[in-house]
Amino acid sequence: MPVTRKECIRCGTCCHKGGPGLHVEDKQLIESRVLEPGDLVCFRKGEFAFDQLGQRVAPLERELIKIRGKGGSWECCLYDPQAKGCRIYQNRPLECRTLMCWDTGPMEELMQRDDRLTRAHLVAEDSAMAQLIHLHEEQCGLDRVAALIREGDMQSAATRQELIDLCLYDLSFREVVVEQAGLQENIVECFLGRPLFRAVLGYDPWLGSQDFLGHFANR
Repeated sequence: MPVTRKECIRCGTCCHKGGPGLHVEDKQLIESRVLEPGDLVCFRKGEFAFDQLGQRVAPLERELIKIRGKGGSWECCLYDPQAKGCRIYQNRPLECRTLMCWDTGPMEELMQRDDRLTRAHLVAEDSAMAQLIHLHEEQCGLDRVAALIREGDMQSAATRQELIDLCLYDLSFREVVVEQAGLQENIVECFLGRPLFRAVLGYDPWLGSQDFLGHFANR
């Protein structure tokens, strides 16, 4: 007779697959410092990500802030492998509380809601940080990448070099923000998103090749 699970056994499977996306309700976890900006990463509008509902990789229609992974792994940075548990389990975000691997209905309903936490919820509209974010989006936004690919020829050396130059400029922008604006390096991805050379993966096969990625070794 099959056993019907009724509660989480804290096996860590979902934690290994990646940290949760945050919702407006989770803002209080940041305000109370349960979560720090260094724990978070922003996936910007247009960045390719795995769509849980559609079970496919697709460009994001709106930005997504989530708990970051560990190094090159997607495993949630708050998962403690030695203790085999979450370091903030009692204060875990909404998606973690909602996810039931034996019944995905509640999670599917949550994914349909339009209440994703964004940088606009974390940064005052008239602040210097908001101005930096706006400038960065103007100069290094995914829409610029999409336009270059749409209007150019990905087999052309000129188009490829434009994309390389844009991604290098993005890295320089981040370095200036750290050095001159005093932003701590470990929180840059929360406010400016992932480096552009990583965010563009999915737009064209060449952008996942060593011919492109070799320009960003050790970055």
